[in-house]
Amino acid sequence: MKLSIPFCLFLAVGGVAVSQYSEAAPVVEDAIPQNIDWFVHMDADQFRNTKTGSALINELTLIAHEEAGQEMPINPVLVINGLSGLTLFGSMPDMKNPENVDAVVVLDGAPELLQILKGMISGMKIEKPDMLIETELGAYNLMTLKDGGIHGTFLGETGFAMSKS
Repeated sequence: MKLSIPFCLFLAVGGVAVSQYSEAAPVVEDAIPQNIDWFVHMDADQFRNTKTGSALINELTLIAHEEAGQEMPINPVLVINGLSGLTLFGSMPDMKNPENVDAVVVLDGAPELLQILKGMISGMKIEKPDMLIETELGAYNLMTLKDGGIHGTFLGETGFAMSKS
């Protein structure tokens, strides 16, 4: 819970600074549909090099170290430092029917960060093999959480995309 406020602040500041800090981790424009209503991209590497970004990362790291005294399966500092870019896009949500969420999150990060995610998915396959449905779509292996309706796929060695739709 302690990470929720700093994480939201991280996204808010990133959203404001998106035009200045989206150069080093560029978006593959061919992967973005033309009919989206909103788009946010933040280059975490560039953001870390700013005073605001550095202060926020330091605060998140301190919180992560405080939480590390508790049992945590993944060191949050690895996640914070492993993230290179974050891209979000989608359509405007239908407020009358909140189940119809059409948004995509694309994480770009260090190969070590993606290895953590692959390890979590492998553990899920071992513990609850019926929970994850895998489908091949061309060059991609689409994974779907059976009960959650969340879909995801790895994009090479450094990317992961997920969506509810």
